[in-house]
Formats: sequence, structure tokens, C-alpha cells
Amino acid sequence: MSDTTHIFKAGDASLDHRVGEFLTALKDYSRIEESQQFLSDPSWSDRLGSSEDVAAAEAILKRSLQRASSAIKIDEMSEAIAKGYLSDTEAAEFAKLRQAQDFEAAGRKSQSSGQKQS
Repeated sequence: MSDTTHIFKAGDASLDHRVGEFLTALKDYSRIEESQQFLSDPSWSDRLGSSEDVAAAEAILKRSLQRASSAIKIDEMSEAIAKGYLSDTEAAEFAKLRQAQDFEAAGRKSQSSGQKQS
């Protein structure tokens, strides 16, 4: 499986669609985190698959969540909240994810510029 595999569907470019895709990805990602808690339970192993299967699903869902959150501009969040597309709690989760993405991107940029100078 490719490191670019994801389930995010950009589709309709409207804000409500993009927020809906983000919320779906967020919900799916939280479910995979819950699944990890049951990996050692024999009664769940036939339903969840192996730990490798769950890890692969987690990677796909994480990429999907990253793509979904990247599809929404930060300055669109107040409009999305005002229109009821997402709650304040979901908006806070969005902000947390975007901050983490920005931090990771800055780290990659710093690493690549450090490699060029070596």
C-alpha cells in the first residue's frame, strides 16, 4: 500500500461539504484509536484484524484527516461555526490538528534545508 493512500474525497468544493468530510475523517480516526484498545481482546481480534491491519488503517485515516483539514482554510472556521457546520469543540480539534500539521511541515522544511547546507 502506498504512503499516499487515503479515503478523503474532495468532491464538492463548498464549505459545508469540506467540513462534512473533515468531521467524517475525524470520527473515523477516533474509531481507529478505540480499535487499538481492543487489539489484545481475543473476542475482538477476528473483527479488527491483526495489529498490522489496524496500523495500516490508522495510517490511511490519519492521511485522510490531514487532507480533509487542509481542505479548509483557517479563516473559514468562523463562518463554518456561524452556519452550524461544526461545533466549537470540533473547531478546536480542527485548530489543534492544523497546528500539529504546521509544526510537522516546519520540521520537515528545517530538516531539508539543513541537509542542503551539509
